[in-house]
Amino acid sequence: MRINDELTDILKEFKEKAAAAGITQCYLQTHFQSPLEITPEAKRAVEAVLAAGWTVTNQLVFTAAASRRGHTAKLRQALNAIGVVGYYTFSVKGFRENYAVFAPNSRSMQERNEEKRAGFMSEEKRKELDTLIRTQRPLGKQLIRFLKQNSLPFAGTDRNVLNLPGIGKSMNFHTIGITAEGRRILRFDHDAGRRHSPIIHQMGKVYIVENKSVAAYLRQLQEMGEDISEYQTIWSYCEGKTEPRFSIYDYPAYPFRVTDRMTNLQLTVNDE
Repeated sequence: MRINDELTDILKEFKEKAAAAGITQCYLQTHFQSPLEITPEAKRAVEAVLAAGWTVTNQLVFTAAASRRGHTAKLRQALNAIGVVGYYTFSVKGFRENYAVFAPNSRSMQERNEEKRAGFMSEEKRKELDTLIRTQRPLGKQLIRFLKQNSLPFAGTDRNVLNLPGIGKSMNFHTIGITAEGRRILRFDHDAGRRHSPIIHQMGKVYIVENKSVAAYLRQLQEMGEDISEYQTIWSYCEGKTEPRFSIYDYPAYPFRVTDRMTNLQLTVNDE
């Protein structure tokens, strides 16, 4: 197993030195796609990293297979049980080379509003969960206890987003058109909840044409054995809004002021 005693000792030492320098949180990112990937070896590896003082988070790539009803919800539940916290549910870009795995952004919004909402909680409980994740170990058992006490199947700490060139991670979009093949045309905007380079003020809107129509996506799900009648509300999801970050992913307050100056945007002209 690659996560062995030598590696966890390194992680623990790094965490201790980072804490002395004022860094309060260290993360290790995983890419679990299915509950079937949570093997005994994976569970032991997560436990070892948690014991070293790190927080383990997961970024799910929201492929067509992963987008099936209940799949992502079950994955969140299974990951929470071993102490892994959701970070992103990440839609693949709608380029032609990704056609086979692409799930429309409307499905991501549907999943968020109809399935992930089972893991939403009050602001008070979110603060309680933040403290638990930062301080309690073994985290898996503590998370299970928290979820049971609050009648939650999982903690909906991840954000459903799409990563776009010039935009970054965002789910702020409006459907503004449709092609003859039924593919949706989306106009995206930046995530207003994060800091961006001033260059965005010189950019126009970003438009994408999804590489797969909703109808083609539903036919693909049907070929996988899905009952597409369970997806009928997907047609009504024509716009999106980026969710706020869960608080453990916010940058801490620094004991210094960060400059607003962006020097990478300046061009130097050599007159010689």
